[in-house]
Amino acid sequence: MAVRVNDRHTSDIEYENTFSQFNAYVSAKLKKVPKRYKRCLVKPFNEALNCTYRMIMEVTDEYINGKKQGISRYRKCADILKELNEIISISYTFWNLSGGRNGIKYVKVSQRECWTNFVNKEIRLITGVMDKCRKDKKLEVDVPVMKAYTKHDFGNTVFLQKIGELQRIICTRAIRCGKDYSDAQMDMLVTLSRDALYNACEANRRDPEGGEDELKARIRYFSQSIGNLMAMNRPVRELAFCDIFTEAELEKICSLNTECQKMMQAIKSKERQYVTA
Repeated sequence: MAVRVNDRHTSDIEYENTFSQFNAYVSAKLKKVPKRYKRCLVKPFNEALNCTYRMIMEVTDEYINGKKQGISRYRKCADILKELNEIISISYTFWNLSGGRNGIKYVKVSQRECWTNFVNKEIRLITGVMDKCRKDKKLEVDVPVMKAYTKHDFGNTVFLQKIGELQRIICTRAIRCGKDYSDAQMDMLVTLSRDALYNACEANRRDPEGGEDELKARIRYFSQSIGNLMAMNRPVRELAFCDIFTEAELEKICSLNTECQKMMQAIKSKERQYVTA
């Protein structure tokens, strides 16, 4: 009987084991990333992983203390889902920056699928815990889903390809600024490029023929990505005065940004007519 009870306990906290495996899997890859990418990629990724791990341990502590059905545990799980969403966002940036001559080893399709399976399994396990807890009806919970985006997926979707290219230009310049140049404008620009890519990926993942809820979500993510791109204008302009970007880079950044906005705005306007008020 003791063995069966222990097996049941292991199953109840499987989310901790799964995340531990995922953390080890990604951490091994982060250690191989060139140090010059520490600020724009490695640091935010490690912060998201560590934050998620801390919250997962808190959820387990409540389980051990006999509060496995409590509303507090439900709220902590909701926070974990938000952080897993952040991990998904940074993962897309990691994949986009990998390959080429930048020193980040290309993440193969099989690795992306393994990566995605880890994250989606963790999401399912956390939502399973939430189903056993007392629900906080005032709390809006958005359950994320990760997709194993490939180089082929980006190449076949023009706005993803262009946003990916825009992000690579921005991050390449960010790492070349050196340790002596680290300011709010550049950090903001890197973050906006990550958010723009993530929101565009989410919009692309939604099926425009999958019902009104899917269509509304698709339009919402397009709007958010467009907003991220528009917000880039000010830091780009300020950095231009500091001669951080070359003329060719500035021209390319402005061109890609404008093209992406126009494409997504056109898709959004076309699809919005099919949404009921």
